[in-house]
Amino acid sequence: MRGNLLVLKTVIHRNVPSPFATEAYACLEGIKLGIALRTQSVRIMGDSKTVIKKSQTTSTDKSVIGAIIRDIQNKKSCFQKLTF
Repeated sequence: MRGNLLVLKTVIHRNVPSPFATEAYACLEGIKLGIALRTQSVRIMGDSKTVIKKSQTTSTDKSVIGAIIRDIQNKKSCFQKLTF
């Protein structure tokens, strides 16, 4: 139940259009890191409820962050357990 922080990653992005895009990029980078580490279970934590809800669904998102959300959705199958 109580997890430990195992790894931390810092990525610098320039010209990010919105705070929502920043949160979506952070989520995507966390998932990419989990894939690179070949872990079976990942918990992604963030401040944006909108990004979390969009990432949890399977429906196509047509918002400004839609492409990032699609990348997140496509990579979810790489894990046995993925929690947002």
